[in-house]
This record gives sequence, C-alpha cells and structure tokens, in this order.
Amino acid sequence: MTKVFNGLRKVVKVLIIALFSAVILVTFAQVIARYVLNNSIIWAEEFSRYFFEWVIMLACALAVGSNSHMRIDVIFRVLPKKVHKSYMMVIDGLVLVFFVLMIFQSIRLVMTAQGQLSSAMQIPMSVVYLGLPVGFTLMLLFGIERIVRDIHANANCIDEQIFGNIPGEPGADQQRGDER
Repeated sequence: MTKVFNGLRKVVKVLIIALFSAVILVTFAQVIARYVLNNSIIWAEEFSRYFFEWVIMLACALAVGSNSHMRIDVIFRVLPKKVHKSYMMVIDGLVLVFFVLMIFQSIRLVMTAQGQLSSAMQIPMSVVYLGLPVGFTLMLLFGIERIVRDIHANANCIDEQIFGNIPGEPGADQQRGDER
C-alpha cells in the first residue's frame, strides 16, 4: 500500500512541477510580448489562473499527506496532555468529513459547468473545475494514509509531531545534536 501512495505522490509532484513550469513560462512570455513586442497574449492570464488552481489543489493534497498544514493550537495547548491524541483524532476525522463533503460539492460544480467554455481559451470550464474534486479526493486519500500511518507507528508523542519543541514546555531547552 505504501508503494501505491509513494507512486501517487511522485505523479502529483511531477504534475505540480509541469503545471507550475507552464505557468511560469506563459507568464514570462506574456511579459515579453506585452513590454517588448507591444502585443499581448490574449489567453495567458486565463491559462495561468486555471493552471495555478490545479497546482494549488495538488500541493494541498501533498501538504495533507505530510501533515504540513497550519493548525490553530489554542485549544490544543489548554487541554491536558492525556487527551491530546483523542483531540487530534477528532480533528482529523472532522477534516476527512469536510473533504468528503467538498468532493461531492465540487463534483456538482463540475456537472453544472458542463457546456460552459472559458472566454479566452475556449476550453470546457468543467475541465478547469475538475481540479477541485481531484484535489479533494487526493487530500482525502493522503489524509487517510497519514492517519493510518500514525496509528500504526503508535505515535510516541503527538505534541512533538505537530509542534516540535515548544518554548516554555518541559524539554524545550534541550538542544538536539544537529542544532548545536
């Protein structure tokens, strides 16, 4: 199962690199065309916007899989340590439910957009909006994989996994060997 997710992660990374490179190249070409040639590429802004949406959704999926998203830790910090793991499991469960809801809603958006064409490139808007259900599905899959991985790894200290050494917490003043 890990091989499948690692392969999927590699595919997503390659897509991110390819799409973001295309955005950079088209945007650069647009700047050159506008300021050097005095002629604008009509579809460049639309292309960059739509491809960037795909890049964002794919990158968010990778962030979910690596637990790299920002968290608001106010409640976490005031809870007793013995409930931290339970609290995080509830939060992770709610996030997964959110992803499922967003998958269904974004599929509805894709269905609604069928037949509509973008103004400059004349591509189906359903293709543009398809980035949403694809991204949320990947977020759901990578989120489930991360939770299963954490459960199997029997996360030693959920506090350190999320926050590292927190200033003011016991053991925070101890330095790791690589920080000396």
